[in-house]
Amino acid sequence: MNRFARKLAIPLCFAMLVGVACGKDKKNNASKSSTTTKADIKVGAIFDLSGATADVGTPYSEGIRDYIEYKNASGGVDGHKIALTWQDFGYKVPQAEQLYQQYVSQGAKVFMGWGTADTEALRPRITTDKIPFMSASYAETLSDPKVTPYNFFPGASYSQQMRIALQYISDQNKGKHIEVAVFHNDSPFGTSPLEDGKKYIADKKLNIGFKNYPMPAGATDYVAQIGQAKTQGAKYIIIQNVSSPAAKLATNLAAQRGRPVLAAGSRRPGPRRDQRLPQGQEHRRRGQGAPLRPGLVHHGHHDAGDRERPEGQR
Repeated sequence: MNRFARKLAIPLCFAMLVGVACGKDKKNNASKSSTTTKADIKVGAIFDLSGATADVGTPYSEGIRDYIEYKNASGGVDGHKIALTWQDFGYKVPQAEQLYQQYVSQGAKVFMGWGTADTEALRPRITTDKIPFMSASYAETLSDPKVTPYNFFPGASYSQQMRIALQYISDQNKGKHIEVAVFHNDSPFGTSPLEDGKKYIADKKLNIGFKNYPMPAGATDYVAQIGQAKTQGAKYIIIQNVSSPAAKLATNLAAQRGRPVLAAGSRRPGPRRDQRLPQGQEHRRRGQGAPLRPGLVHHGHHDAGDRERPEGQR
């Protein structure tokens, strides 16, 4: 019920603002003509267009700006236009804090954040300011309305996604010990679900070994990390990262005759054309034409019989 309420809260944030704006309109228009223009809804936003997550930050920002342009062209929200003020913060927390303070002081009534690092840093201020704050961070620390009542995100948290993946692996391998490797972004976003994943294994007494491997920013390949995962004896890889490195890892696995099969993962925009799975591997995606997303990857080799069977019978 709480999850449903929080998902509803995102579109309702604008509705609440409209209610406030309409209340002001009624007071201000008591002695004015009914043709008075309704006040704009001021929204502040930060986007990563040049930092570590610019590959997904750019299309994310385009989606928000395009939607606001569309909404305003359609009459706005109950007659109120959305006035968006934004800037590239390059995934730098001090810049995020400075821009948040600047936009709120300029009258922003709602804020569009971005990553885990900046959202975590702004948490106390958001609660104090009572500013509805929607971000692309799904960190579990933002999911308790008693602690962070003004932070919102749609969907399962990174930690919940990790728990679902681990439970799935356990269910598929009953009675067996399974080693799992977690390839993750080397940032607060990437490390966010790691401890919760380990705790879930311990709490549920899952027969799973768990090791994590940072994916350095700007790496040309992840062959070394794959080698470490093989030494570990990993049969599954969980990717907690954005599209570009996930696609690169899939390429490396394919080159080593690995068999990547997408099962679950973080909610991130799909890759551009140059970030697709390697040629011949597109059918590994769950759902025809679905974009590669960070997720659960089975790490192993085909046996001869597996190679001969049609894809649908494997």
